[in-house]
Amino acid sequence: GAFRVHAYVTPASDEPGSRPRPIGVMDRIQGSLRNGLEGNARNQAPIEVMTTSDERAVARDFRRRAHALRAAAADHSGAVERAYLALAAEHERQAERIEAALAPDDGERTNGGPPRDSWLGDRRWFDAAPHGYLLLSPALVIVDINATYARLTMTDRDAVVGRHMFEVFPDNPDNPAADGVTSLSASLGRVLAHKRRDQMSWQRYDVRDPGGEFVERHWSPVNVPILDANGDVEYILHAVDDVTVAAVHLRKIR
Repeated sequence: GAFRVHAYVTPASDEPGSRPRPIGVMDRIQGSLRNGLEGNARNQAPIEVMTTSDERAVARDFRRRAHALRAAAADHSGAVERAYLALAAEHERQAERIEAALAPDDGERTNGGPPRDSWLGDRRWFDAAPHGYLLLSPALVIVDINATYARLTMTDRDAVVGRHMFEVFPDNPDNPAADGVTSLSASLGRVLAHKRRDQMSWQRYDVRDPGGEFVERHWSPVNVPILDANGDVEYILHAVDDVTVAAVHLRKIR
């Protein structure tokens, strides 16, 4: 059957009794490749050894998913089409990395990933996108964000990956009319239930600045399901554009 890893955990801190945090499947595989390149820099818990046949199955699964994503892209246009194609390209790069690591010999891997270009170099397709992209698991755990999303929301990828969406982005407690969590939760629920994209109306959803203070932000969001081979939702792509300037202007002239 298809290779599937739903989640694993890394320690939240070195303190005794600290709570583990969940990490999405893409982060797990990225992390296993990084171990050999960066010396376990992200403080990951040990990952079980994978055999050569296991890793070939992972590579084949990445190829299969890339093919499905490219097929899905044909049903869309604009930013959503580009997002599907970008995710397909990343799946193909993941497969290439694994295959390159296995090429020198047929034995067990002992050294993480091949000495290729930096992980950031492999992310150029994602981070160069002009729209903010956040990838969620069906449990609404953040799997990845691109550079544009990090800039728009004043967050850091390493600080948010593996955490629940609404833990990272709660409602502004100083705004009694805040309904960002309720509205986004309802949209994501529709995506999971109906397996169709859900275009939201403009939404005020304040975010925290680096000092922890909430600042006013308005967004034009769309949520798109990414289905697996069985037709189940494997990821949700949350795509946003910042429309704060336009929303504030409209409010002033009304």
